[in-house]
Amino acid sequence: MRGQALLEAAVALGLLLPVMFGLLQFALWMHASNVVRGAVQDGARVWAAYGGERVEGLDRACTLLDAGLGADSGDVELRGYESTRDTVTVEAQGSLRPILPILGWRLPLEASASMSRERFRPREEM
Repeated sequence: MRGQALLEAAVALGLLLPVMFGLLQFALWMHASNVVRGAVQDGARVWAAYGGERVEGLDRACTLLDAGLGADSGDVELRGYESTRDTVTVEAQGSLRPILPILGWRLPLEASASMSRERFRPREEM
């Protein structure tokens, strides 16, 4: 009787541990995705603000990535460019290391945000 209980516990543990690690990994990946998305949105907002510069926007996004991802922020690359005269875009692309490194795979992190520049527009342009 005792041997059967140990066998059942081993089987249950063998099934529950991967599920628990999977849920934890999913939660961490969702958190990292939200941090990256928020960082590019705020970076684009700072850059698009009246008188804002590209470097200010990218610095803001980098600061938020460092605060939200810690050591993993170095695995995310930021880019910023002007789509048109009135629109700025900040993009991030990178990856997140899994809790259990399996075969060297990594979880993708990507986000992009575009904002309209705040500037004076004469009535003729409107």
